[in-house]
Amino acid sequence: MPNGRSATCRGAFVNIAHLLPAGAVFPLRKHNGRYEWVLRLARQQVADGHTVTIYAGEGSSDDSPIIWRSIEKLSDKLATNNALIQQALREKSHDVFHSHFDFLHYRHGDLTDAPIIVTQHWFPTESFAREVVNNHTHNVVAVPVTQLMKRTNHELGIPSANVIYHGIDLSLFRPGNDASTTNQRLLFVGRIHPGKGVDRAIQYAIKAGIGLDIVGKVNETEQEYWQGLQSAIDGQAIRYLGPKSQSEVAVMCQQAKALIFPNRHEEAFGQVIVEAQACGAPVIASATGATSELIRDGETGFLCKTDDDFVRSIAQLDHIDRYACRLHARKFDFQAMTNAYNALYLNAIKSIDSVLAQ
Repeated sequence: MPNGRSATCRGAFVNIAHLLPAGAVFPLRKHNGRYEWVLRLARQQVADGHTVTIYAGEGSSDDSPIIWRSIEKLSDKLATNNALIQQALREKSHDVFHSHFDFLHYRHGDLTDAPIIVTQHWFPTESFAREVVNNHTHNVVAVPVTQLMKRTNHELGIPSANVIYHGIDLSLFRPGNDASTTNQRLLFVGRIHPGKGVDRAIQYAIKAGIGLDIVGKVNETEQEYWQGLQSAIDGQAIRYLGPKSQSEVAVMCQQAKALIFPNRHEEAFGQVIVEAQACGAPVIASATGATSELIRDGETGFLCKTDDDFVRSIAQLDHIDRYACRLHARKFDFQAMTNAYNALYLNAIKSIDSVLAQ
């Protein structure tokens, strides 16, 4: 192999390197969905018999057999991330790299002949596409997490593999002991941000005459927006419960009448939509982005285009079969997702060209 890369896979077992920014230090001090997802994937891959290294922030560690690599911080964040990814890509023992950066793998991909798989944690943009065009990197392939994202990749000229939907832990996100009982309240889970539409959720709950529980973090940059909502949050009909752990969110989804997801912007995926359905909760969401790929309109929830659509959908929630929601969510199983990535790695190692085939 060029550059002395060892691509001698032990049967179906490979040497995988996950690439994360130097700012990702494990154990994490605060919630970060992308970093938590990577750690869970790496742990599952180790359990499946692969050798897994994570390049991340200095001092990172874990109680699993994952190998951790990092560098000392340099003058600024970009310089540190450049040095970290360069160090990783020069390492010849890895069969495949799995990047979770936004674009640095395109700038430095020619440091290795190994395939670089990129999970698209963000929606592709024209600036992202320019990185692809300007760097002519032959061994980097993006993995879209929805069909909408794959179509956008094609329009922007971004080479991509087939869609691999994000997976969820179906042992955690599952029905409660009494799947037929709910608290008759809506649930909003997400960052407190105008794009997430928590103000809309409040408006629709009040119009429909139903309670609403709000779960999520308020960042400093959103304090003005948050303060503007305070008059409606009375602690009874409309309650703010703060940020919660995944296990706590799972219990809340089990108990909720429905999850409401009135986002204004296109989401890269919208994982909480799937998590809620796995617990049996229907989802009422904006008909934007890839929500139609995650919700069966009229069967596991409702896709809404107008304010009136949301209010009408709340009134129709009793027509949704919570078992149908759970059944639909099974297609987003985390182990199935892991298997799909492992198959992609093997295919990429054998022939990068086959990965890029449309």
